[in-house]
Amino acid sequence: MRFASRVLARLGRAPLLHFLVIGGLLYLADAAWQRQTTDPAASVPLERIVFSARQVEQLRQDLKVQYGFPPSREELQIAVDAAVDDEVLYRQALAVGLDRDNESVRQRLIQIGGFVAEDPGEDEEVLYQKALALGLQHTDLVVRRQLATTMRLVAENVPLADEVPPDEATLEAYLQQHPDAFTVPPRLSLTHVYLSTDERGAAAEADAVLLLDELRNHRITPDRSNAFGDPFLLGYRLQRQTHDAVRQMFGESFALALADLAPGAWVGPVRSAYGWHLVWVEAVEPAELPPLAEVEGQVREAVLAERREQRMQETMRQMRAEYTIEIEAPWSGAGDVLASEAAGG
Repeated sequence: MRFASRVLARLGRAPLLHFLVIGGLLYLADAAWQRQTTDPAASVPLERIVFSARQVEQLRQDLKVQYGFPPSREELQIAVDAAVDDEVLYRQALAVGLDRDNESVRQRLIQIGGFVAEDPGEDEEVLYQKALALGLQHTDLVVRRQLATTMRLVAENVPLADEVPPDEATLEAYLQQHPDAFTVPPRLSLTHVYLSTDERGAAAEADAVLLLDELRNHRITPDRSNAFGDPFLLGYRLQRQTHDAVRQMFGESFALALADLAPGAWVGPVRSAYGWHLVWVEAVEPAELPPLAEVEGQVREAVLAERREQRMQETMRQMRAEYTIEIEAPWSGAGDVLASEAAGG
């Protein structure tokens, strides 16, 4: 099979670390390919994958149960494409021998072989052979999913032809091209004086107004403000906190109010989920894109993740080309109808 040859020929050139997750299975795949390349009769003719209207309808029903409402045509198309990809991956896994001498698959087949055997206490090898004879490796969803997942790992970790490890220039370029993913959001530092509605009731806001005048008139600086107001378990100083962090601590209305407060003076009262606050904003740091040295690990991981996705897309395209794929029109009279689709190579 053309795709199998491309995958397995390139596996030997990939860094070993990439394949530790599937170590022994890839060895088996390579061995299977060696047998295929030395045996011309081992070539496999183009196969058909038919995703029936009944399967499409079942998938629609599954999505409806999962999300509580029928999927749109686009959502259903995405789900059908994913199901077809899984079928392609499963068949490719079989083609390169990932099912042979696979201990996980073997144990699963022994388990389900015991369910259908007249004597579940039979020898494991006997149960395994019975499961194979019944073709359970082709019908059991756990086995199929396991093999498809393993093949997906292979596809994600096979480097593209012109791929090299990302160097500093590549990482810097990626950082500049994707600033939103790495920009540090605005941060602020503040000190507050708290007046509890639990302790003061309806008088808390009026007390806050009077205390604000006192703080201003006596020129009370933030470092001397702990003696005023009520105890606050979360502390009186916030250092370099983002809007989201403040929102989680005090509530949305408090966080939004801070955006309009001038730094360097007592302002308020500002309402929170706990009561009223007099606030001294000490510093506001604008959003900024950090230098590569500070986020290099994150950028590198983003680059590698993007490459894995590119590998997967390219490899799935090649694998799909090994099959004629037909998606039948599903139900009638049930809303959106997915058009038939044919693809092949």
